[in-house]
Amino acid sequence: MNARGIIMAGLDTPSVDHVDSKDLQVHHALIKAGFSWLENLDLTNAEEGLYFLSAAPLRLTELEASPVRAVLIKDLI
Repeated sequence: MNARGIIMAGLDTPSVDHVDSKDLQVHHALIKAGFSWLENLDLTNAEEGLYFLSAAPLRLTELEASPVRAVLIKDLI
């Protein structure tokens, strides 16, 4: 968690790093800072507001990432 209380970031691109990155500097910096992140989000139909996010990962072994089914639930907060 950073000074603002942020523990997760979401983005609509395939990766937090440039697609051609070999050293994945942003991945490593986020991990070191204790962040989690979701890539490839499609928030086209999400209106501005507060939501509850459910993003359960698949139970995969020996991997550092997993696909999720991200679901936003409005008016639960």
